[in-house]
Amino acid sequence: MEMQELLPDDMVAEVLGRLPASSLAAARCVCKRWCSIVDGRRLLRALLLPLRLAGIFYSDDLLNPHKADPYFFARPPTARHITCDFYNVFLDNNGGPNVDRRILHHCNGLLLLGWDMAVVNPATRQWAILPPFPFNSFPPLQLPPSSSINGCGCIGDEEMDLSFYLVYDPIAVSPHHFEVFFIPGLMLQYKSKYDGRGEWPPSPYTMRVFSSTTWKWEERSFVRQGEPVGTIADIATDDDRPGVYFRGALYVHCQNNSVMRITCLSNDSNKYQMIKLPSAPSKHEGPYLGKSKEGVYSALRYQDDASCPHFRIWLLNVHKMEWVLRSDINLQAVVENFATFDFANRYNKPWILVPYYKIAPPIQPTQEADGNIIESDNNEWDFDNGGIILETKDDEVTRQRSYPMPYFLGFHPCKEIALFCAVSTRRAFCYQLNTSKVQELGILNVLDRVEASFLYTPCMLDVRGLSAYVT
Repeated sequence: MEMQELLPDDMVAEVLGRLPASSLAAARCVCKRWCSIVDGRRLLRALLLPLRLAGIFYSDDLLNPHKADPYFFARPPTARHITCDFYNVFLDNNGGPNVDRRILHHCNGLLLLGWDMAVVNPATRQWAILPPFPFNSFPPLQLPPSSSINGCGCIGDEEMDLSFYLVYDPIAVSPHHFEVFFIPGLMLQYKSKYDGRGEWPPSPYTMRVFSSTTWKWEERSFVRQGEPVGTIADIATDDDRPGVYFRGALYVHCQNNSVMRITCLSNDSNKYQMIKLPSAPSKHEGPYLGKSKEGVYSALRYQDDASCPHFRIWLLNVHKMEWVLRSDINLQAVVENFATFDFANRYNKPWILVPYYKIAPPIQPTQEADGNIIESDNNEWDFDNGGIILETKDDEVTRQRSYPMPYFLGFHPCKEIALFCAVSTRRAFCYQLNTSKVQELGILNVLDRVEASFLYTPCMLDVRGLSAYVT
């Protein structure tokens, strides 16, 4: 029996409680007992770890760089402290270049900005501009010999579809470390150069990864575990490919109706698995990838024969690597309840909109007499009882000919809740998957459509390589 097993829980908690937050996060991963003690006694508070939904970053025009600055949508106490003015706070005023500030990806409190590659933490005001992506310093993506036509056995940079993904896990073995994955795809216009029977993605699959430990881009090859699920002929899109990190793996939507599961942030991080997505209706939007407390979700929006909007959700069974249907929601009643504009009371809503040009003061935690940190706004919005709650009941009698399709904003990372925006009325609402209850949150500033949205969970841990903003 090890010495630590002889100590009572109270004594272990006393020792662990004296560790800095980052060390405590690492100690939490040592064994199940320590994890239970840390979580049960709330030694790591929501102030430090991304355990609550603080708000939603979103952009309404990614094609226009001048309009790519995000908005932040949150309840007022949080909105006063989380900034989305990345130009003034992080980049320009700190001597950095005027980089592209659109959000490409996010993970556990960190945001990946623009093609110039900057990583920022809006809660701690830490930021860093990454080294330029080395397009010309890596060899082309090699394909199996059977995939080539007329000698084309590799995909050059000019033929690649560009997709970047941020990976950061504050409760992993290395809570200070983050990585950025570049996962190459094949642009549709070059698809005909290659034999459609070739496996896609290839194995080995060569990616380019930035590591905050070495502070450089490097080439990594990942070997597929299991059978392939698609070919080059199945590649159907080169649009944005959603990705989500969950418990040691990055899940990325591939171009041939499948999901790639990449093991990362571990010593055994050179493998990937392919997971076929469920069949979808002929007319649909998606799929979307997200995570919640139950695991990884895949979802899509579609309309039935009566043009009524639906939202279908699958949960990934990680033991069998199969999708299980979780919900098939009829959004008729939701759309009808939010069918009209309500701008007269937009500032009386539970959540408010923070434009990108507003500079918010940083979060200033206070100290108790015993020195423990107290968060200034530690309470998440009450998704069970807060605000106006509507019971949704679909009614065949009141059904119209057609309904506008609400935009999907994302899944709550810790609760069984999906968030939407009725773009025609700019009203945001959340849908509880277990009870079918709906809450109105507030009004978004959406001119046409929401181009990208990111549900934000603040993290107050220091991250290696990020510098603090100095006023």
